[in-house]
Amino acid sequence: MSARRVLVASAIALLMPASLLLSTQTSSANPVSTVSSHTAAKTFAATTSARKKRKGKVTPLPSTTPTWADEFSGSSLAPHWSHRGQDYEKDSKRLCSKGDPSAVKVKGGKVRISVIKDRKRKGKCKARERGKVVGKFAYRLNGHIGTENQFSFKYGTIAARIKFQKSRGQHGSFWMQPAEATGGNEMDVIEYFGDKHPQGGLTSFIHWYKGKKSIKTGSWIKKSHKFLKNKRDGWSKNFHVFSVEWKPNLLIFRIDGKESWRTRTAVSQAAQYPILSLLASDYELSEMKDKKLPQHMYVDWIRVWEDTP
Repeated sequence: MSARRVLVASAIALLMPASLLLSTQTSSANPVSTVSSHTAAKTFAATTSARKKRKGKVTPLPSTTPTWADEFSGSSLAPHWSHRGQDYEKDSKRLCSKGDPSAVKVKGGKVRISVIKDRKRKGKCKARERGKVVGKFAYRLNGHIGTENQFSFKYGTIAARIKFQKSRGQHGSFWMQPAEATGGNEMDVIEYFGDKHPQGGLTSFIHWYKGKKSIKTGSWIKKSHKFLKNKRDGWSKNFHVFSVEWKPNLLIFRIDGKESWRTRTAVSQAAQYPILSLLASDYELSEMKDKKLPQHMYVDWIRVWEDTP
């Protein structure tokens, strides 16, 4: 083989997925059984092309009637929702904020979830990040609701139509936690950290444990602006549908039907319940001045299509 062909083959090997790379390695049973660099290049190109087509494809939500849904009609939350985290906790990441019913309002077929000033709390809170004081800020009340002990499901598709808050300094979330004390994982379907975030603002994560070690799988959604319709669109300007398709061995995350991430890592095998929140954590308070409060996110609906056993 010429030096040039060796370099080409080496470069392709570095780019190839592990499964393909293993298929090109010499077998001890058949030491001359190899795949040519030309064949490997064609296979890699086909795999990459399929991945790109999959990411650009729009997958509609199930056409069947949801097995559970909330359209937020009326003027108050349905009984299956409860308010979460209603205490200031000294050892938490939100020393300066807590959940409160006054930060949640149902009106016009939507639920408004807010971060507002806590008028009953005087003085400023010393926000900390990794043990260090990062500033003094007004105490805040968060909109934070979930269906714990009222509704949960295992496998299927869950989706919500959301318009997020504008400013940094808090993050809007559509997520799930395990219904039982043991088993399952935290599944962050989508989180938004505000307009003009240097990394686009959108994330999806799975939080799980390996023994006693806490592990986070996921990332910022790269080039998230490509999921927007045009330059006038925005995550805080218009509603968008965020969903996750949950199978026993696979999670597929989508934005307006377009795939944003898929993973086979730490897929929950336990029932989970949905949560909607706008939370001001201490580490992000310095990103926004108190005078920009209140901040709001809006949820038009949330729907679940459970897989039949």
